[in-house]
Parts: sequence; C-alpha cells; structure tokens
Amino acid sequence: MKLNIAICDDNKLVLENEKALIEETLKEMGIPYKMDKYQNPENLIKNAWQYDLVFLDVEMDEVNGIVAAESIHNINKECLLFFVTNHEVYMDYAMNEYAFRFWVKPMSKEKLKFGLESALKRLENNNKCIEFNTDRNVVNIPINKIIFICAENKKTTIVTVDEQFVVDRPYKAVKDMINSYFFYESHASYYVNLNYVKAYSPSHVKCGIGNHEYEIHMSRRKYTKFNKYFIDWMGEQK
Repeated sequence: MKLNIAICDDNKLVLENEKALIEETLKEMGIPYKMDKYQNPENLIKNAWQYDLVFLDVEMDEVNGIVAAESIHNINKECLLFFVTNHEVYMDYAMNEYAFRFWVKPMSKEKLKFGLESALKRLENNNKCIEFNTDRNVVNIPINKIIFICAENKKTTIVTVDEQFVVDRPYKAVKDMINSYFFYESHASYYVNLNYVKAYSPSHVKCGIGNHEYEIHMSRRKYTKFNKYFIDWMGEQK
C-alpha cells in the first residue's frame, strides 16, 4: 500500500534530516509513499484528514505537539502518530494522546524500520472485524477498536473504545478470532490491545483511551514475556 506521510518540526534542519532518513528507509523497504513536511503544526492539522502516518515533534513554539495530536486524532482517528522529542519526560503525556510510537531524538534507522513495519501491519488490520450475534442484531467489531477482552465464566466481555459487549462464546474462541500481533495476554483471562496500554507492572495493566481507563490483571508468571513482547513491539529492541 502507498503511505501518505507528514512530518512536523519547527526546526528546519531537524525537519530536513528526519525527512531524509524516513525517505531512505522507505526506499530500502520498497514502500511507496507520498510525504509532506510542515514547520507550522496548525497547517498540518488543517490537512490531517489525508495522512496515514504523522511524525510530530513534541516541543514546538506555535502549537505543542501533544495538543496538535489531539486535534489530529479528532479529525483522523485512523492516523498513526509517531512522537519525536528531545526529552523522555514527555513520554507519559504522549502515550495518553494516541501515540503509536514515541522516540527520543535522533531517530535511529533500526527503530524507524521496525516502527514502519508495525504501522503497515496495523493499517492492514484496520478493516478486520469480528462478528457476533446478539439478542437484537449482528454486531461487527473492528479489532483495532477493542481495548481488551476478558473471560466471564463461559462468556467473554469485549471492551471497545465506544462500548462493551458480553458475548456467548468462550474467551479462547474470541481470542483466536482476534489473533492479532498487536494483542498480547497479560493474564490467562485477559487479552489486551497494546495500542491502548498506558502503563503496566507485575500486577496490573493500565489501558484505555481518553477518559476511558481500565486497570486489568497482570499475571506475575506472564509479566516477563509481556514486558519483552511490549518492548520489542515498541521498537526499542531488535
């Protein structure tokens, strides 16, 4: 697929360097693309509807990147946001504002390549749905809108960004239907979408979006594997 990409940084030199690195990496990967660059985030926001990926500097004079991210998400909820900053202190804020990836400058080619590969998989999965019959009708649930699922006796609760469903199918059957690389088990009864993970510990996972936050169980037995998978998925290791 052809990627529509935007880069936004108010430092012209940094902007050009990032553009060169991203273009070089995309060409090496054989990915067709169209790329636009912005020094003013307000101009980017006006055109946000057309982009698949946006690389955003966090610290900009005109509009802070965290604020810009919220506006972009309101316009284009399918757009994947890559935050790039000089300071790790912004990571918590960025993760709360729909970050697909968060990198401290300068971007490395290894992390960039891994992030682009993950972005392609995410975009390809955006249209995948799971289907269930309810008492009233048939429901199609996009898997990229599912925050997590959990076992409820012989039924399964599906928590999405919009609402919750309790379906008359066992947890493992629903888990197998989703079967996506961006989900991982935190517990024998919980399957969580990594895109909505905000923090985790050996006992809990904090996940959600906006004001909809959940604290779900983390099995101590699963914590080590979960942590490694999450770090690899974020592109911090290769």
